[in-house]
Amino acid sequence: MDSNRNNNADPQDDCAFTTYVTEIPVSNNPSFLLAAANAAPGATGIGYSADESLFFRHRNIAAEIESQTNLDSFIGISRATSTEYTARYGGANTTFTRASETPFNGTVAVFTEGSQLGFKTNARLAFYSIGESLPDGPTKTGLELLDERVSALITAIENSTQLDPDAAAYIAAVEAADEAASPGIGVLETGVREAINTFVVRCKSDGIWDAIKASCILAGAKTLDGALVPLAGGAPTNNNFVDADYDRETGLVGDANTKYLLSNLAYNAISTNNEHLSLYRSTALSQDSNGIGGGTVSPISISRIAYVSGTNRYELQDNASATYGTISYTGFVGISRYLSTDFVYRDNGSSVGVARNSLVRANTSTPYGVFCANYSDLGLIGLTDARLAFYSIGESLDLAALDTHVSDLITAIGAAIL
Repeated sequence: MDSNRNNNADPQDDCAFTTYVTEIPVSNNPSFLLAAANAAPGATGIGYSADESLFFRHRNIAAEIESQTNLDSFIGISRATSTEYTARYGGANTTFTRASETPFNGTVAVFTEGSQLGFKTNARLAFYSIGESLPDGPTKTGLELLDERVSALITAIENSTQLDPDAAAYIAAVEAADEAASPGIGVLETGVREAINTFVVRCKSDGIWDAIKASCILAGAKTLDGALVPLAGGAPTNNNFVDADYDRETGLVGDANTKYLLSNLAYNAISTNNEHLSLYRSTALSQDSNGIGGGTVSPISISRIAYVSGTNRYELQDNASATYGTISYTGFVGISRYLSTDFVYRDNGSSVGVARNSLVRANTSTPYGVFCANYSDLGLIGLTDARLAFYSIGESLDLAALDTHVSDLITAIGAAIL
């Protein structure tokens, strides 16, 4: 393949060739990955010998041969002086003392050498570059820096082709919403995409994915619109949140006044004695506020996670008298009921079973509220100024598993954002 770049397009002592090999050649003959000529004064090239050891030429007819065989991944050469050049292969740099010559005047070819008459390779390449020498960074050489970037790129491409279908659909929707809200903002970081995919895969592995009927990851996306793309179920209705309320690492912050989400999941869409609610709180629920909730107050049948009168309140098809602890924590909190006689709450890393009979479930289509409770008869109650990074509503599930996966998700997103 003709690169359409001449070997002498770059200065004699300011030139670099690199490539990324995913499959080494299967051959008993020498072959070139990237070269301007076979053996000519001022030639530059990277290739394999007949025994599959690497060889290099950099502005010189003479070649250096690496005794190791079967080397793949990133391979590069860079010359910034007339007396020596550096080669990188196997994750390490080697400097060769070799004076430069006037660059050979001929095209650089890929998968062969410039004349394209022989020495063709059947190696598989995923990347190549031709240009000036690579400038060093404060602590790493230019070749090392490019190796890191190219290797990360290839890994990301490989991972992107292996995304869970549900994760891939969600990521694509988030990126589309981000782009519509802020043209040119770019796709999610590889680490963010991987965190989302890992979350979905692990939830499926633990058998809790299908129990999530309405959910948003309120972090990771590059815009507020992207954060409100649903992970499961329909999109929530945004009431008064603006871009300034959103932080990619810590989520969306309420104001305890006018800002809330309607989940658009009806309370009666969830069956009797088969329900869960969960949140990830980057900041704790404030006094007399609901993080999430729905149902009917009269006759009473409510589900909520709240902090009222200095105590945590966890109810599922229940009354409002159950109180558990006085500290309003951050991190994951969830409640799940699968029996009429008791439910489980999980907060601050511990699960506790509670003996409390469920009441007749309210048959109301009023949707659950997030950053508030939304009751069919009283409307919005107890708006919170907490900052939330995740919520889910659905059927009963393993809260410990969900806690682990949500907590890991938020931590990984924070680590991945540049």
